[in-house]
Amino acid sequence: MNKTVKYVIGRLLFLIPIMLILSFFVFALTYLSPLDPVTLKYQRMGETPDQALIEKEKEAMGLNDPFLVQYGRWLWKAVHGDLGESYKTGKPVWKTMKERIPNTLKLTGATLLLTVLLAVPLGVISAVYQNRFADYLLRFVSFFGVSMPSFWVGFLLMLLFGVKLKLLPVMGSGDFKHIILPSLTLAFWMVSL
Repeated sequence: MNKTVKYVIGRLLFLIPIMLILSFFVFALTYLSPLDPVTLKYQRMGETPDQALIEKEKEAMGLNDPFLVQYGRWLWKAVHGDLGESYKTGKPVWKTMKERIPNTLKLTGATLLLTVLLAVPLGVISAVYQNRFADYLLRFVSFFGVSMPSFWVGFLLMLLFGVKLKLLPVMGSGDFKHIILPSLTLAFWMVSL
């Protein structure tokens, strides 16, 4: 087997214990939270049910079980593809994720493409014109690009291209125009880096 293939397989196998440890800590933080999911669900609905109903639902959901039992049950279901139901929508979490994966992949692909198309030529220009005006200008822009939070860059791009120039939509999804501002926002930091 090729060295590169072995390396990639080793790295992918190394992700398994990392994901387990990470899931354990996130589950522990959720478990230690002062609010339980049942109370949170009713708070979001704007209702205040009596404590007996809350305790009954907690028992039905297994929230009164010990931490390791709850984590083991969750992990077993998650490994088998059952991520539970959303308290907000009442739909299965996996179904909601499947609905959003295509847009996520479009945004990721557009951001990656934009990053490569901008970063490589700008890096070459910076290297060719090292310690000259073009290099200093690119360093200056890179400094601000890395320093500014992405939400602020997104806001400024929306203000310029969506509100002032009215060239691009500032919200929604659909055709090619809708993905330009979000992918440009995400690519700006990576190009600057």
